[in-house]
Amino acid sequence: MKHKRVLMIGNYPPDRQFSMQGYRQSLMNGLNNRGWNVEVAKAQVRFNRWPHSKVSKWLGYMDKMVLFPKDLARRAPEYDLIHLIDQGNGFLGGIISQHNHIATIHDLLAIRASLGEMEGWTVGPSGMRFQQMILSGLRQMKHFISISDQTGRDLVRLVPGIQTHRKILNGLLTPQVRLPRDEADAILATKGIKPGTKFVVHLGTGRYKNHVGVVKLYDALRQTDGLQDLHLVMVTKELLPDTAEIIGTRSLEQTVHVLANISDDEVSALYSAAEMLLFPSLIEGFGLPIIEAQANGCPVVTSDREPMSEVALDSAVLVDPTNIESGVPRVLERMAHRQQWIDAGTENIKRFTFDRWVSDYEEAYTSMLS
Repeated sequence: MKHKRVLMIGNYPPDRQFSMQGYRQSLMNGLNNRGWNVEVAKAQVRFNRWPHSKVSKWLGYMDKMVLFPKDLARRAPEYDLIHLIDQGNGFLGGIISQHNHIATIHDLLAIRASLGEMEGWTVGPSGMRFQQMILSGLRQMKHFISISDQTGRDLVRLVPGIQTHRKILNGLLTPQVRLPRDEADAILATKGIKPGTKFVVHLGTGRYKNHVGVVKLYDALRQTDGLQDLHLVMVTKELLPDTAEIIGTRSLEQTVHVLANISDDEVSALYSAAEMLLFPSLIEGFGLPIIEAQANGCPVVTSDREPMSEVALDSAVLVDPTNIESGVPRVLERMAHRQQWIDAGTENIKRFTFDRWVSDYEEAYTSMLS
């Protein structure tokens, strides 16, 4: 089967979908290193040559939705399998469905928001139309991969007529190595975090990341004997007004640090130095920070709902994200046995190796090509 030609559909570079670009590049490299013949097709910048202009978004739509579909329709017949790597390009489903195909669905949260299913997540008229186009395209496709049970349930509910559907859990795409504390401190000092600071960390942007819950859990922990000097580092592109309000109301401005646009090395330093990751999301497609933190020796507190509970199993402290302070006793209990907590995470990430992930995709490709 490896002599067959596979075309992956990549993301439009100006959209800055770095996580999806990394996912696609890692998978393509992994497969090609095993002898597969995988290439990529993605929309090119033609109209959108003024990225900071008021019309940039609309020029980008021209590149993605007018020119690229024509290019794809011309190239697709040359390949034995078309792989849509990101559901955000689902508007191409009408073209892709005419060929042997498979699509990876990471989450359907934006589509669910456009359908009014995500409380507090508003979608404007143009966004509503775009998500409708994505859903319409996905409904023309028949063969899917989902990355968690929760995403799979959303897929089956929103996309009728699926012929094949399998689950492939994410893998760790890059090697993760826990840094010694002094090395981590040196990196974090450049972000304004003093060496030796005791802190918990959270990563994520968006209301469903439950930032208010993160702050409440952090504040409850720092009321505990021995943790009064605890800080919170939040890595997010945007601090929502209700989160800023609770930080101010509880006088936490001096101990909550908000960082954005940090490098992979800085993320590794945060995980390596943190007391724990707080990740009490209300909903996710998968929850990659859980396994990234564990790979860096960082204990995890996350939500007691899927997909977080599917990813973490019993290696993390699972808390109710809507009643977060109730989880404090369990967190303190695990903190008393910190090394066992870390070891449980180390054991858990054995389920998420890069080799297992690539092998699962090899099996999927082979099935579609047989």
